[in-house]
Amino acid sequence: MWFLLNILFELILYLIIDNITKFVLIHNENRNRFDILIYECMFLGFCIGFISVYSHITYVLICFLLIHIIGTLYTEKQFNLIKKGFQTLINISIDICRLIINRLYNLISKYFIHRSPSKVLITKKLPEKYLYNYHLKPTDALRLQQPQTLSRSGLSNLHGTTYALNPLLQSLASLNSFYPSLQKNINLYNKITLDNLDAQSSYIIQYIDLTWLLHHVQLDSIIKQTFSGQMLHAYCCNNCSHVRFRTEPFQILTLPVNTRDTTLERIISQLTKIEMTDSISCTYCSSQSPNNYERESKSAKHGTLLTKIASTLSPMVTTSSQSSSQILSSTSIPPPITIIPSITNHNHSRIKCQTMIANFPNILCIKLKRFSSDRLSQNITKLKTNILIEPQKILDLSNIHYTTWLGLTNFSLINSSRYQLVAACLHLSRNFSSLDGHY
Repeated sequence: MWFLLNILFELILYLIIDNITKFVLIHNENRNRFDILIYECMFLGFCIGFISVYSHITYVLICFLLIHIIGTLYTEKQFNLIKKGFQTLINISIDICRLIINRLYNLISKYFIHRSPSKVLITKKLPEKYLYNYHLKPTDALRLQQPQTLSRSGLSNLHGTTYALNPLLQSLASLNSFYPSLQKNINLYNKITLDNLDAQSSYIIQYIDLTWLLHHVQLDSIIKQTFSGQMLHAYCCNNCSHVRFRTEPFQILTLPVNTRDTTLERIISQLTKIEMTDSISCTYCSSQSPNNYERESKSAKHGTLLTKIASTLSPMVTTSSQSSSQILSSTSIPPPITIIPSITNHNHSRIKCQTMIANFPNILCIKLKRFSSDRLSQNITKLKTNILIEPQKILDLSNIHYTTWLGLTNFSLINSSRYQLVAACLHLSRNFSSLDGHY
């Protein structure tokens, strides 16, 4: 009974307020209708609050108030106001949620998550379209094959105290970084002669690997990891046919330049050319002097230093059969290397030397010896020899590796011995003097 009376009371109260509002609107045409309707909604809200506090909750008045507000907004075309209000409310709510989420994430990361150690970044191979496509003009004795497209060239002829440093920095800017690695060193001592050379190939490889690891342990750095390589020098005594090896690290491969025009491949092939030296004495001859004849017979039996090992290979360096004292000649770039000791020449200090590559660097830096000095006049001149370089050609140096010299198959050389031109630094000068010019 009281529920029905409350509903009837609320309905009568709403009708009274609504009729009063209509009466005011009829007699006040000049006033803003929207303001009057807002006042009506505010009065209804006051009545709802007063009755709800002192009597009961006015469900009917609340429903009529909501309908009245929607009708007022619709008739007065004021939907933009409520739309902006909702947008503002939503934006504030989103900002509050983001702030709460960030605070929770920082709290969880700080106290509950144990971060794992940073992983080594492995640089992926760049797509071909992102690689540099260098083209240097055929100037100052460096001739490149045509045609090439110019994507980004280097800065040339920079004056001042940094002109020599600029080409180096430009070249380094084209390279990726490499992560270092540490290894332990194990010393190895071997005595290798013609008798057991073919059986000692594994010890030669082990000796090279261990000296290479020792080099990295002693002076490890990113620069060395990137640019450092290793040479293998082989020495063969003419008297006792004793062979010994010496490794040498390098960061720049220095190559001489002849006066005749040539290619970069032929210049590199001259690295393995056999040379005779008198400055190195063989300490093994004195202890083997009673067995000289036996050693000579074994040397004659073998015929060459690597006959058994490289019998199936076409030699890169050979000797003339007419005279054993002739200078060994070098052909162009083809396959492996053969060191040939002399049989008839028995000068005690005559030793044959040959250089090979034991470990290729990740980035190969080649320096061409463009300047020559005259001992008599003490003048320094620049060699203007033309050197043909093909920028797009892959330079394969596997044939100057020591495993090729030993007649071994090394599949790991497929990628490590292949290089592509990245940058070229030129010394430009107007005359033949080395005292002027810029890199």
